[in-house]
Amino acid sequence: SQRDIVWIAYDIASPKRWRQVYRIVRGYGGRLQFSVFECLVSEREIERLKRAVRRCTGHDSVRFYYLCTHCRGRTEVTSGPPTPGEPPAIIVGG
Repeated sequence: SQRDIVWIAYDIASPKRWRQVYRIVRGYGGRLQFSVFECLVSEREIERLKRAVRRCTGHDSVRFYYLCTHCRGRTEVTSGPPTPGEPPAIIVGG
């Protein structure tokens, strides 16, 4: 099945809920920043991931950003190693 790049960003005040979401999301992708992950997932996997995240968050902000094929080709990494499953990117000064 087709797999898409999805960036997941969250802002969770409770350390306990933050850890719960972190543990769920890290099983699907690589960490880009403190609360931002890049995941390479199928439709089935993203639906499973969303359900798991919804179960442990209250009024917390969790966002799912879907990168289209055009956007993937325009991804640039200016420093640090590429994340696992990262789309082709321009790496500057790595």
